Amino acid sequence: MNNMKKTCTGINSILHRQNKQKVSDIFLNISGKLFTDQKTVVDKMNNYFINVAENLALKIPKPNSKYQDYLSNPNEHSIFLAEVVPHEIDEIIKSLGSNKSGDLYGITSNIIKLGGPVQTQILTLLFNKSLSHGIFPSPLKNAKVVPIHKGDSIFELSNYRPISLLPIFSKILEKIMYSRVISFIKKHNILYEHQFGFQNGMSTEFAVSSLVGNIVKCLENKEVGFCILLDFAKAFDTVNHDILLNKLEYYGIRGIALNWFKSYLSNRMQCTEIGDTQSKLTYIKHGVPQGSILGPLLFLLYINDIVMSSPVFKFILFADDTSLFYSHKNKHDAINILNAELSKISQWLAANKLSLNVSKSKLLVFSNQKHDNVNKDILKLTLNGETLKEVNWAKYLGVLIDNKLSWKNQIDAIKLKLSKGVGLLAKIRHFVPRSVLRSLYFSFINPHVDYNILNWGMASLTNLDPIDKKIKKSCPNNFIQG
Repeated sequence: MNNMKKTCTGINSILHRQNKQKVSDIFLNISGKLFTDQKTVVDKMNNYFINVAENLALKIPKPNSKYQDYLSNPNEHSIFLAEVVPHEIDEIIKSLGSNKSGDLYGITSNIIKLGGPVQTQILTLLFNKSLSHGIFPSPLKNAKVVPIHKGDSIFELSNYRPISLLPIFSKILEKIMYSRVISFIKKHNILYEHQFGFQNGMSTEFAVSSLVGNIVKCLENKEVGFCILLDFAKAFDTVNHDILLNKLEYYGIRGIALNWFKSYLSNRMQCTEIGDTQSKLTYIKHGVPQGSILGPLLFLLYINDIVMSSPVFKFILFADDTSLFYSHKNKHDAINILNAELSKISQWLAANKLSLNVSKSKLLVFSNQKHDNVNKDILKLTLNGETLKEVNWAKYLGVLIDNKLSWKNQIDAIKLKLSKGVGLLAKIRHFVPRSVLRSLYFSFINPHVDYNILNWGMASLTNLDPIDKKIKKSCPNNFIQG
């Protein structure tokens, strides 16, 4: 049951469903002209993926502040890169997931796992040379990108998401550097305390709990709470290398270690592949490498000082999922304060060359005041010159939060997912043994109930009752026991 793809294939086979055929060719409509030649298509896709960040950067207004203005008291300690030992490499190779998809060179993790002591000795030597000389090997910088259709028209470039496949040996070396950087970061408490992304011991559940805690406290104090969920535009792709490297030095990654990261970020190339057709390799000028081990951590450091832009907001961060919270007794006063603080957020974004999708950013207003006669047209919050859209509910880290904190939307979504799971078990129960039904329950039903239950589980019994009935229906004792 660890391989969900195989599980779904097996279920479809039992139920005589046809698996969807992979589309090997992609056609594009660009400015009214249809492109069908696959060599032309992959080149245009590759250029589009690479130039998205450049195009966004050109639209960023000139800031009134510098990114350095938000950095004070640099870390006085500098990182030390410990030597790589063979055992460390062996453990990393063992932890690699089984993957039949090859990188740009056709190498898979399964092939690497077949290597023996000689491979480990060679890698230990090469990786120690890399760390001691501050050089990231050039062949490990080349990525293969596979476009995945997100939805809507299949002819539009913007409707494809690039999935980047980096060299397997690159991931091993990145894990080695990651362990040293994260250890240094934790030792010196560098990351913002409410950054919950991509760290051991942190989770989306903790992030949601932190936000919910702010909301509950606000309502208990009979205040009006404002939660703004920011939507970054291509956040990982638009990271400016010069700014990132200066921030790494500020946080204590200096000397040979900083040279290593300069080498890691520079002269990276990617090609796009559709079926058997590949584009030419093209240089990447912006961003942290997609699909990398170090990319998310570098982004956490890049965005770490956003909390210095406003002393008013309570920031809750999960990588690029950023929420801002503020509460006040008076709505009118709050709006004036918030607009001033949002202007500061805009300045930080411009100084750090990051963009927002303001139209996709959301505003939730929490209040237990029964009589609210305030004209909403007056209470407008603006960000980057655009009005933030106030909504009754919004998705935050996979959880639907409503402005009454009733969790009704979240529960309705879970009920729908449970209904699909119940339907699946009902159709397949006569074809498989009880042990398989039990496994299917924990694969297709239980995860929807468990996810963030510590938060939405606080809903009233009236709202929770439908979930309880669904669980009992989908999970009779003979399904899960034994």
